[in-house]
Amino acid sequence: MREKILKAFQDSVKVKERFVQENLEAIAEAARLIADTFNKGGKLFLFGNGGSSTDASHITAEFVGRFKKERPGLPAISLNTDMATITCVANDYDYSEVFARQLKALSSEGDVVIALSTSGGSPNVLKRKSFPPLLNVSAMSLAASAMARLRRALEGYPPHTGDPHNPRTRPVPDGRGDPL
Repeated sequence: MREKILKAFQDSVKVKERFVQENLEAIAEAARLIADTFNKGGKLFLFGNGGSSTDASHITAEFVGRFKKERPGLPAISLNTDMATITCVANDYDYSEVFARQLKALSSEGDVVIALSTSGGSPNVLKRKSFPPLLNVSAMSLAASAMARLRRALEGYPPHTGDPHNPRTRPVPDGRGDPL
């Protein structure tokens, strides 16, 4: 049992080390884009399904609350926390519309959108044509197999782990969110 636990942690460390090596510049670019957006009065929207939704909420909380130092809250919004809106849109339209509909209602030109997806195949994440056309859109995905489809759909520069084994990629968003 101990060997399995140790291997799981070692594998997780390897994935994170490779992620940083392969995506350092993309993370820095995303951080600059988000900082510029906040400095210009724009907002950051994050969303995802399942575990990615909790990652989006956690990253949003770090912007709105404080992270490492006292500072004013920053305008970040997680689109997967308002269950009344999600269920209303899913019921009245379709579940594939739950994020796009919110973005149409809440976003403005120059805002940034980060879509988190482990699989990269969720119709509500891939629904790029429904997103506001004037947004700067950044996409993040966690699995290498998801990258091509998510990149085409969201036209972003998504950092990813390059590891198709989802259990090893789940912890990466928090580490990736910290530098943002």
